Amino acid sequence: MWEIVYESPYSRRQALKIFSQGNMNRYFYKFMPPDLKWGLTSEDIVIYDGKVAIINYSDKASCIVLQSKEFYNNFKELFDFVWRVIPD
Repeated sequence: MWEIVYESPYSRRQALKIFSQGNMNRYFYKFMPPDLKWGLTSEDIVIYDGKVAIINYSDKASCIVLQSKEFYNNFKELFDFVWRVIPD
C-alpha cells in the first residue's frame, strides 16, 4: 500500500504502529506538506485494480466505485506525480 497522509499526531502514531508490526516492506507513506490542505475533507480516494473508489465519511459512510481504465490511469498518474514531488 502506498499512502499520502495528512500529517497529524494521530496519523504519525498510526504510521509508526504499522511499521512496528513488521509491515515495512508492504506499506509506504509520505506526509502531505502542512501548507497543502488537500486531504482535510471527510473523503478518501482509493486507487486499485483498475478502479477508483471515493469513500465519504460525513454523516453516514457512502462509497462510489468507478471502473474506467482512463479514469484509473489519470488518478494513478496524478498520485504518482504527487508522490514524486512530496519530500521523503
